[in-house]
Amino acid sequence: MKYRNLHLTKTKLAGAFFAMTLALQAFVPFLLPSASAGTLTNTLVRFDRLSQGVATTGTVCAMPTTVGTESTVAVTFPTGFTVSTTAANWGTNTTSSGYGWPSGAVAWLTTGTSGNVGSAAATSAVGQTVTWGSSDLTVGTLYCFNWTTTTGLTSVGTAGNYSGSVATNIDTGNYAVTTVGANADQVTVTATVNPTFSMSLSANSDALGTITTGAVKTSGSPIQATVSTNASNGWYMWGKDSSAGLNSTTASYTIPSNCSSGAGTNTTLSAGTEGYNLGATVNTQGSGSGGTTSIAGVFDGSSTGQGGGLCSTAGYQTIASSTGTANAAKVDMKNNAAISGVTKPATDYQDVETFVGAGLF
Repeated sequence: MKYRNLHLTKTKLAGAFFAMTLALQAFVPFLLPSASAGTLTNTLVRFDRLSQGVATTGTVCAMPTTVGTESTVAVTFPTGFTVSTTAANWGTNTTSSGYGWPSGAVAWLTTGTSGNVGSAAATSAVGQTVTWGSSDLTVGTLYCFNWTTTTGLTSVGTAGNYSGSVATNIDTGNYAVTTVGANADQVTVTATVNPTFSMSLSANSDALGTITTGAVKTSGSPIQATVSTNASNGWYMWGKDSSAGLNSTTASYTIPSNCSSGAGTNTTLSAGTEGYNLGATVNTQGSGSGGTTSIAGVFDGSSTGQGGGLCSTAGYQTIASSTGTANAAKVDMKNNAAISGVTKPATDYQDVETFVGAGLF
């Protein structure tokens, strides 16, 4: 009997212990916190240089998943990367412009106080982990910030794939990066631009028509020279003629240009007085031209009938020049002629003018 009673007593004790265990298991959930740390989604850490062994800035992005109040964000950099443990070397900003943030990303929220994201330094830098202060974030929003000082991080000296983590005081996410050989993240682009020069005339004939003593005859439309060149030191345009005036073969007579001792002079023709000259003016510099176009004083044609004589014996004479590049710079040129009462009649008065140009490279 004693043995049986002892057995019953042990059985009752075991049952009571089992019942107590079930009760504790049911009660424990109410004693433990119901929330747990989540995983940051869309986690991204971009280094602004992938080359091995270089100091680099970069960008950090992450999306919180757990409801709670964030107060810090910490980035753990891969083993082998040199991480400055001086917090002042970890300045940041929250500017998206020029940093290529992912679509939909917004600036990491911050109070703007010292040690927070967006300030001039981190709150701490210990080992491979750098920590900044953060304001409360909204679940499901992608936030980014940039570290902007190259004094903080130097990449590992070996090409390869590496991983690290981003963590707030609530959520944690992992990221992966790669390093490549020295300067293998860069492309050197080379090109050649040849020197160029072009010049064209708007027409190759200038019919003055019949000249009378009552008026100075001038070109109905100017002959326009258009110059384009990438010569950084400018360009020149020269001219010469065949007869130093308007010459008639049948009359064996020349209406003389304004030449003196083989050099042109600037004059303004008068009706009734024989004379022949070329007047030039700047029409346009041309959009994007790098220099200033000017007319040689001898050939200034600012007034009606004003200009200078092209002298065949003088060879080429400078008509216009510029101090820099030209993008369709235009020079207008008009021929002017006047006769006197004794100018011989003829229908074959003619002069051949030749214009050339070159860039000063």
